[in-house]
Amino acid sequence: MTVARPLPDRSTRDAQLLTWTLRATAAIAVAAAVRVAMLYWYREPSLFLRMKSSIWVALAWDAAHGEFYRPVISAIGYGGTRYMPLLFLLHAALLKLGFDPIWSGVVLMQMSVVAAAFALYVALRTVEVDRATAAPLALLVWGTIIFQQSCTDLNPDYLAAALVLLAAVTGPVAGAVLLILAGLTKITAVAFAVPIALAHRSTRHRISFVMLTSAGLGVALLAIEAWSAGNFHRAFLVAAFAGATWHEARDAVPQFFRELAIKPFDIGVPFAVACWCAWKRGVDWSSAYLMTASLVAIAIFTTPGTASNHLVDLHLASLLLVGGALSDGTLRPRIGAAVFGALAVMIAAITIPLPGLPSVVADIRSAGPRPRAAVVDLRHDAPAGTWLSFDPIVPILNGQRPWVLDYSNLEFGYSTQTMAGRDVKRRVEEQFFDAVIVPKGYDSPLVQLVTTAYAPQGSQGLFTVFLPRQCWQQPRSLQQTSGLTGLPSGPNPRCVSTHQ
Repeated sequence: MTVARPLPDRSTRDAQLLTWTLRATAAIAVAAAVRVAMLYWYREPSLFLRMKSSIWVALAWDAAHGEFYRPVISAIGYGGTRYMPLLFLLHAALLKLGFDPIWSGVVLMQMSVVAAAFALYVALRTVEVDRATAAPLALLVWGTIIFQQSCTDLNPDYLAAALVLLAAVTGPVAGAVLLILAGLTKITAVAFAVPIALAHRSTRHRISFVMLTSAGLGVALLAIEAWSAGNFHRAFLVAAFAGATWHEARDAVPQFFRELAIKPFDIGVPFAVACWCAWKRGVDWSSAYLMTASLVAIAIFTTPGTASNHLVDLHLASLLLVGGALSDGTLRPRIGAAVFGALAVMIAAITIPLPGLPSVVADIRSAGPRPRAAVVDLRHDAPAGTWLSFDPIVPILNGQRPWVLDYSNLEFGYSTQTMAGRDVKRRVEEQFFDAVIVPKGYDSPLVQLVTTAYAPQGSQGLFTVFLPRQCWQQPRSLQQTSGLTGLPSGPNPRCVSTHQ
């Protein structure tokens, strides 16, 4: 006689449903991440998708060649950056060991994502989330559009977020060291001192943490200032709030919600659920961490040129709080399963991608292949000498010091006529540069200035080379120059590449 096994009760079934949904969602997230990475990086000569990543490479290249925070303006180029040094110093160490500037940046970027997933897992276990829930939640670090964009970019957000979260779950001394390192990766990370202090249960530990963090960060900043011969603070002040106006500050909160709206299920829905859980549970350090992440993101959005990569802290904070709420019963397993099931569907949809949905895969396809040869071959189209390249990766891969470190700061300087802006205007008008190299399709007031003194010689893959007008002796017709006017029929010796 066979004895029938009793069916699991409803709470057990809901818990099993949640576990399997989390595992499936995590598996889909990792598979999607691998697909995006393979799609973008399987070709050996690939480049970054966005110029911002090249700025980080340029900072690392400068440091590897003995220049730590170049001057805002000098006889050999333009500096100015709001980027903190830890990430690009790590990158510079790899460059000094002989690693490739692109691939070492990719590896560094992806290792920082691994660090963020590890930090989230440790934090979840600290708030007593079981392993079966904590592990797949940590893997969801890979389940966002932000991460998929990070497959094509180099930025400090994941490294800073990992250091902050680890600082919250360690002792006061280790926590202070980790938060200082986070601040040296991304300066806004120091705002998380408040929720981290709340994570310490004793008043003595809180005081120790605050004092050690304040003193250590002050010493570190003074050391950076001395090492850079004063260039650090000058570069930072020029770039930190470049272009920020009252209108930007007013629009920061709407932009915050717009960024959440265009990433509804991967970031927006977990954030909304986390806010509801925080309201139900009351104030603790994890809810303070979520609030701090929100305020920091809004503060960052007051500055032009910022985007959704600054929501990484918010995403980790949301997953941490949701995990804790699932563990203590504030959030029912069935609701959690529905949320993460919808997330799994969204990840699959943007990775396919489906028509009408924002998708990194679609962006990569529309951008087309980005071969390194397009950069290296520019030496055959541009004369030897001084290149004004809007993307600093061009001179770096051709063994030259970039004249421009951060194109966005130079654009701002030109539009507001700072000293650097006036200087580049004068040099362009005097045709000081032997060639100007602009990413294909990029336009701005500064590019328009360039076209008054320079004309396109031709396009090499991803870039257009502009030569001084003094090169021209007899302009050709539109048909003769294959769509580009002003190509020289008898070139000036200055306009002939000596690389060939």
